[in-house]
Amino acid sequence: MKSLLTLIIVLFCNTAFSQFTNIKGIAFYSNKFETETGKESTCNEYYSFSFTDKILSHLVLTEKSEYSDNQFYKIVKFDVKYIEESEKTVFTIDALSGVSGSTYNYVITIYNSGKGNVKRNGSIFLGNFYNLKTYVQ
Repeated sequence: MKSLLTLIIVLFCNTAFSQFTNIKGIAFYSNKFETETGKESTCNEYYSFSFTDKILSHLVLTEKSEYSDNQFYKIVKFDVKYIEESEKTVFTIDALSGVSGSTYNYVITIYNSGKGNVKRNGSIFLGNFYNLKTYVQ
C-alpha cells in the first residue's frame, strides 16, 4: 500500500512538473495598460520572453504600428508556478537592462484563456499571450 501511494505521488508530481519543462518562451501583445492610480490608456507593445536564451525583448510601436523603441534585457532570475484554483500560470522574472544596467521585475499572469497581464514598475499591461516560436540554429 505504501509503495502504491508513493508511486501515485511521484506520478502526480512528474505530471505537474511536466507542464513547465517544455516552455521555450512566451510572446505577449499589449493594447492597453493601467497605471498605479487606475488610469487606463492605449498602447501598442510586444514582449518576447525567451527562457531558453534568457533574453527579453520589449518592442514599442506607434499608433500607426511603426517602430518606436526596442530594448533587450538579460533574464537573470526566473520562477514559474501554476495556481489551479484560479486557473492561471504566474511567472516572476528579473531582467537586467542592456542599456541602463538596471534590473527590472516582471510579474506575468497567464489565464487558461490565453489572456493575461504583465506587471512592470507599477503599470499593468493587458493583452494576449502566444507561444514564442523558436527555431534551431
